[in-house]
Amino acid sequence: MDGIDDEMIPLSYLLEYAKQSHEYNDAWPIERALFRYYLGCNRGTLALRLSDEIHDHFMPAARSKRVGITDEQARDVLTALIETGVIGIQAQFVGVYRVLVDFGGFPTEITSFCRRVIGLGLKFDGCALEYKSFYQSVQKGIQTHSVFAMPYKKWADYECKTDERASTFLRQKAVADKLIALMRDRNLLQAK
Repeated sequence: MDGIDDEMIPLSYLLEYAKQSHEYNDAWPIERALFRYYLGCNRGTLALRLSDEIHDHFMPAARSKRVGITDEQARDVLTALIETGVIGIQAQFVGVYRVLVDFGGFPTEITSFCRRVIGLGLKFDGCALEYKSFYQSVQKGIQTHSVFAMPYKKWADYECKTDERASTFLRQKAVADKLIALMRDRNLLQAK
């Protein structure tokens, strides 16, 4: 199409349009498109802010009444999780993200979440987790499947369709389920 490069749609319009969706699944393609566009323009901070605003509109952080777990408790349970071998690659920390955000009081924003986990001083594959690669793994992992941005309650009820990445979802859910079991064993999570 000729002449479309000069057209400008205000970002505020796109943001409001995404928030008018009935559920997060409908807004997710807009969030992803905005995120990729601004990340490609080397405006990563704006990309993250837009993504977080759309995500938080549908799943506000205030949904959990629990105060959360301490860093010491998180370090203990995550060390135990890593030792089980259920996590094979850093991208599988998406399951960890989901559980700690939903049940552990960890921040929803990916950068803040990753900083807190890095601050725990965990070892993975014999090395200390490094912020840049950890952040990229979690951020890209969440974007691989729309259900990963949804609360764990939606994961529990989710049924993969034949054309979806079923094995990716099932691996992340296995990580999340194991972490929930470990948290219950340590009385960090109330039975549901």
